[in-house]
Amino acid sequence: MASIAHSLVAALLGAHGWVHFVYVASNQGWFGPGDGWVWNGRSWLLSRFLPERVIISLASVFFGLAGFGFIAGAVGLFFAFQWWRPVTVVAALLSTLLYIMLWDGRFADMPAKGALGVLINLVVIGWVVRPI
Repeated sequence: MASIAHSLVAALLGAHGWVHFVYVASNQGWFGPGDGWVWNGRSWLLSRFLPERVIISLASVFFGLAGFGFIAGAVGLFFAFQWWRPVTVVAALLSTLLYIMLWDGRFADMPAKGALGVLINLVVIGWVVRPI
């Protein structure tokens, strides 16, 4: 059984994964907390090559994978499975890479564009790879 601290961290990792799913659902128009969660579909890197709908679909798939990775990592941490660390790091790196690639190139409203998510991912990576 996980300690209280590990249970709390696992819950936070799971919540971070859930936020990825809510972001995907909001962008797909399924449900969501409102306009502040809808990405504008523009990317400083991909918009020159791909139509907005394709970018949104790709983002949904990969953010869904990152969300699944965070939730799997949370389950692994809670049950003390050995694989939880690499799964969580890969999820955080994927999420960070996506936020960077999908940023629209404008500095306005950075928290809504993933800056907070990147900060959380960096904290997660730092915590996961720390010496035990």
